[in-house]
Amino acid sequence: MGASLNSREWAVVTLIVLIAAVALANPKVREQMPRPLRQLASRAIVLPLLALSCWVVLWVAGAYRLGLWNWGLLKDTVVWCLASALATIFAALKAAKTDGYFRQAAKQAVAAAVFLQYAMSLYTFNYFVELLLQIQLLLMSVMLAVAERDPKFQSARRLIQGVYTLVVVLVLVFTVRGLARTWRGLDAHQVTLGLALSVWLPLVVLPFVWAFGLVMSYEVLLKGMREPVFGLNAPTRTRIALIAALGVDLRAVNDLPSSQADMRSISSAGTWREVREAVRVYGRRRERRSAEPALAAHRLARFAGVKGVDNEGRQRDQREIAETRAALEWLATCHMGHYRNRGAYRSDLMDVLGNFDRQGLPHDHRMEVVVARRGASWYAWRRTPSGLVLGIGAASGPPDQWFYAGMDPPAGPPTRDPRWEQWTSESPDWRA
Repeated sequence: MGASLNSREWAVVTLIVLIAAVALANPKVREQMPRPLRQLASRAIVLPLLALSCWVVLWVAGAYRLGLWNWGLLKDTVVWCLASALATIFAALKAAKTDGYFRQAAKQAVAAAVFLQYAMSLYTFNYFVELLLQIQLLLMSVMLAVAERDPKFQSARRLIQGVYTLVVVLVLVFTVRGLARTWRGLDAHQVTLGLALSVWLPLVVLPFVWAFGLVMSYEVLLKGMREPVFGLNAPTRTRIALIAALGVDLRAVNDLPSSQADMRSISSAGTWREVREAVRVYGRRRERRSAEPALAAHRLARFAGVKGVDNEGRQRDQREIAETRAALEWLATCHMGHYRNRGAYRSDLMDVLGNFDRQGLPHDHRMEVVVARRGASWYAWRRTPSGLVLGIGAASGPPDQWFYAGMDPPAGPPTRDPRWEQWTSESPDWRA
C-alpha cells in the first residue's frame, strides 16, 4: 500500500539487482547479453507491450471515473504491470494451445490465494529481514525445481518442501500478528480499492490475451497459406473466406496449421462455399481428435479387469500398458547412452533413475531389470494389470534391441528365449 515501495518490494528489487550483478560479472554472460536484449527490443515484443500498456491505461481511466481507482494505487498498478507484462505475452501463446485456459485463469483471479496474497502485502517486515527471507525462498524454490527434475534428489525433496512450508507458515503467523497491531492505522477504503484492483486488473487483461493470441495464430496460419502447401498457394479470396469461416475460435485457428490434410483442402478451395465446407470438415475432425482422450479413458475404465484380446489382438484391459511401454523405452534409451559413454551397461541404472513417475507408472513399479555380469547385455520386463508381460533388452552393444510380449515373464535374456523379437515386435500391444 502507498505511493512508495515497501520493504518487501525494495528487497525484491535488491535481489534482482544482485542477481544481475553476479550474472554480468561472468564474461560469458556479458558476451551473450546483446542477443536477448535485441530480442526484447524486437517488434514482436515491443508492439504487444505497447498495446498492453494502452489497454491497461484505458481500463484504469475507466475505473478512475467510476471511483474504483485513485492515484494512491498507481504504484501497485505499475508494479503489477512490470511483473506481468512479459508473462501476459507468453500467456497468449499458452491460451492458444490450452483448452479452458480463460475459465481457469478467471478462477485463479478470484481465488482465495489472491486475497491471502494481498493480505500478506499489507504488513511487511524490516528491510533486512525481507531481503534474507526473499533469498531463502528463492534458494529453496531452486532446490525444489532441481529435486523435481533429478531423481537423485527425490529423498531431499520432502525435507525442502517441509522447510519451505514451515517458513511460509511462520511468515503468515507473524504477518497476522503485525496486522493485528496496525489494523486501526489502515485506510479501509484504500485497502478495499487495492484488493479490488488485484482482482479486476488480471480479469480485464484476459480479453487482451485472447485477442493477441488470435492475432498471432492467424498470422501463423495465413503465412502458411501464402506459402506453397503441397504445391498450392491459397489466393487472397480463399484466405479471406477462411477468416470468415473460422471467426474468433482461438483454439481452432491455432490447431489448423498442424493438420496438413485440412490445410491442403482449404488452400485448394476456390469458392467461399468450398472453403466453408472444408472448414466444417476440419471442425468435425478436430472434435473427434479432441474426444479421443475421453474415449480412451472410458475404454480403459470399461475394460478394466476384462480378460482376452480385441479384434486386433490387443489386450482388452489396457491399464498401464502404454505407461509400461514408455518406461521400457526410456530405460533402453538410458542404457544405450551409458553404454556409449562407459562401454558397458550399468547394473545400478535403476538406482540412478529412481522411478518412472514421468512415464505414468506407480512409485512401486516392480520393474525387473537384469544386467549381465560385465555389462555386455541386459533385459527388463514388467507385468501389467491385465497380466501381459512386456519386456525390452539388448544382447550386445547399441543399436541392438529386442522386444518381448507374453503372458509369462521371459525365461532368459534375448537369444536364450525364442519369444524375444529383434528390432521390432509383432505384438499389437507393442505396436500401439
